Amino acid sequence: MVQSRDAAPPKPAKTDTAVTRAARSFKGVFDPHFEGRAIAEKSDQRLFINSVEKALRVLYAFDDSRKSLTIASIAESTKLGRSGAQRFVYTLEKLGYLRKDPETRRYRLSPRVLDFAAAYMRTDELAPLLIEHFSELNHACGESVTLSEPDGTEIVIVTRLASRHMFGAHFFTGMRSRIFCASAGRAILAFLPAARAIEIIERSERPAFTKHTITDKDAILAELTKVRRDGFCIAEQESVPDTISIGVPVFDYTRLPVAAVNIFVPLSRWPRARMVREL
Repeated sequence: MVQSRDAAPPKPAKTDTAVTRAARSFKGVFDPHFEGRAIAEKSDQRLFINSVEKALRVLYAFDDSRKSLTIASIAESTKLGRSGAQRFVYTLEKLGYLRKDPETRRYRLSPRVLDFAAAYMRTDELAPLLIEHFSELNHACGESVTLSEPDGTEIVIVTRLASRHMFGAHFFTGMRSRIFCASAGRAILAFLPAARAIEIIERSERPAFTKHTITDKDAILAELTKVRRDGFCIAEQESVPDTISIGVPVFDYTRLPVAAVNIFVPLSRWPRARMVREL
């Protein structure tokens, strides 16, 4: 049988393990959200360069469910049209940000995309200051510890140390989550000026990822009052079932929150009472 060039490569047999079930439960919660087209519509067209937004749209077309793509699939997902998609893909390939498989003619992101992350980490002043404390916390609890910074209505992991447990929360740098329901996000929101926190909450899309997700604005504000009282935030099963997380804000010299330290763990290993007592 001759395989079409647009056909996806063969997939390995699936096994339903605890790891794969956890990965499925995370799907949609930590996905990147590129709002380039919406931003373009609201921007000053005298200054906004649409071709830059379109090039980024092509790069964001790739994710864990679309690891390799054809020109046709890129054109469809980006709404650029085949001719436009072909030109952007060609340019990005020549610049080294995409790789083309000569056999299947499918494209993938290249390691050069990581240059942007590396440049950010080299210029970010916060993570190096906290790495010693990070290491101590990671060693003490044995769980994944992350440092997240706010970006609009989301938070982004900029540094992390992995869990020593096989069945832990295994995050990676660059993962995003919604600020309204993440413990790290609420830890930041709670100590922002009230008007700024309300504006972010109102602007946020607030889907219910689980039956425990708090989406009502007034209920979220009530949670922020508790965070200000306690100095930390605990979110139980709000993003992923059977998980619990704790977030603590990191302040700058003006006492405004600029980041949050977060531990995200299975509820079976860390009941709320133990988390409050030990972390």
